[in-house]
Amino acid sequence: MYRILKPNGLLIISVPNEKIIYLNPLHKNFLTEFYRFDFNKDKIKKYLKNYFVIKNWYGQRFVKRIYANPLARFLFFVGGLVSGEINRRADIIYKLADGPTIKPLLYNNTRYLIAICRKKDLK
Repeated sequence: MYRILKPNGLLIISVPNEKIIYLNPLHKNFLTEFYRFDFNKDKIKKYLKNYFVIKNWYGQRFVKRIYANPLARFLFFVGGLVSGEINRRADIIYKLADGPTIKPLLYNNTRYLIAICRKKDLK
C-alpha cells in the first residue's frame, strides 16, 4: 500500500473488529470468506505506524454499548450454554446492529473499524 500511494496519499482501510465480531464466544468461525484475520485498534496501529499516520477513526455497524461490554458478553456466553434461545437472540442483536452507515468512532462498539491514514514521508 505504501509503495503505490502518491506522496501524502490517503489510505482508507476497513477491517473486522475482533472485540465485537464474535459476540458469542462459541461462534469462532470467520464471518465471511473475505476475512481471514481480525483486528483491534492496537493491531492496526502496530501494522501501520511505520508507514502511515492515522488521522481519523470511524466505525461501521455499531452494536449498542450495553451488548459490547465484557460483562454482557460473559452473560451471553453463560446464557448461551444454558439456552439456545438466548444464543439466538444475541445473534439477532448482532445482525440487526446499525446498518452500513459510517460514523465517527467514539467507543469500541463497531463491527468494522475504519482508519483514515496519510502516507508518511520516509525521507
